[in-house]
Parts: sequence; C-alpha cells; structure tokens
Amino acid sequence: MELFEEIDVRETKFKAKRILASYRRLSRIAGQDEINLRSPIISDMPRTPSSYTNKSEDATCIRVDAENELNEINAALNRISRISKEIISMTFCENEKLTAFAIGLELGYSERSIKDLKAEALLEFADVYRDGKLIVTK
Repeated sequence: MELFEEIDVRETKFKAKRILASYRRLSRIAGQDEINLRSPIISDMPRTPSSYTNKSEDATCIRVDAENELNEINAALNRISRISKEIISMTFCENEKLTAFAIGLELGYSERSIKDLKAEALLEFADVYRDGKLIVTK
C-alpha cells in the first residue's frame, strides 16, 4: 500500500499551463475601466426577448471574475520558489512571451536547463494553486 498517490505529471503540467495561458487575457479583462461599462437603457418601449439581459452587469461580473482568478494565480506564484516564479512570469505573465532560449539568456541558464526548470515550476505551481486543485493522480 502506497502512502501517497502517484501524480500524473503530464496531465498536471497540462492543467497548470492551461491556467497560466489565460493570464494575459485575464489581465486585459480585469484592467477594463468601469467607466466603459454602459448603463442599461430605460424606455417605455415593450421589451424584446434579447433586451432582458443587463450587459453592464454581465461585463462587471466578468471583470470581477477575472480579477479574482488573477488574484488566485498571483497568490500561487508568490508561494513558489524565486526561479520558478521568474520562469513562469517570463513565459506566461509578461506582455511579451519569451522562449526558453531568451529566458536562459536573461537568467544565465542553458536552454535545456530552462526547459527542465519550467517543468518543475509548473508542478510547483500546480501544487500551490488553490491548495493543489491542479494535481492529477493516477
């Protein structure tokens, strides 16, 4: 009998990449000004089925959800090691996505080392994101 369940490394890294890949999009959504959101139009005209939704409220909900998700990702990034955080940030979070070669030049590692460190960083992130929500066991 095993004390710990075996982790499916490939699937766990895939789930971590999927969450981190949404970081730039979430940043754009969360950064939208509330001033750009329009108020609902009030008129005495009969409503059509498509006018029952409140687009302003929907946009606010989407923005708040994006902010919450960004906070969760950033909290997890603050709990991992410095080198893992730098590699993940350069790969997924900064405006310009850097290659392993470019990250290696920036941090003083070889391209192969960066790829290995990135794999470890993804597992480390998966372990701390929402208390291990991304960990997949076999």
